[in-house]
Amino acid sequence: RLKGVDAMSLGDVFFGGMAGAWIGFSRVPEYLFIASLVFIVFALPRARRGHVWTPMGPALVIALIAQVTIIGTGVRIFPEVDIHSLIDGTSQL
Repeated sequence: RLKGVDAMSLGDVFFGGMAGAWIGFSRVPEYLFIASLVFIVFALPRARRGHVWTPMGPALVIALIAQVTIIGTGVRIFPEVDIHSLIDGTSQL
């Protein structure tokens, strides 16, 4: 709140886009899944105390650090799917 006006700067959106560009398109679902879990852990206690708004930026940062660590180990949370096989109908999920 600056100058008495409520505003959104969309910094979380830009950070999420930067993180997606850094970790790669195929890792974005894992990144968003981890970010959502971390956000829920932060937001639920705040909501119980009466806070209406919770920033998602810290969850995005923690999720990016976790995702980069996971990439370093080679572990995948979700199986990698070839988009072309999905379009062709030859995918074996």
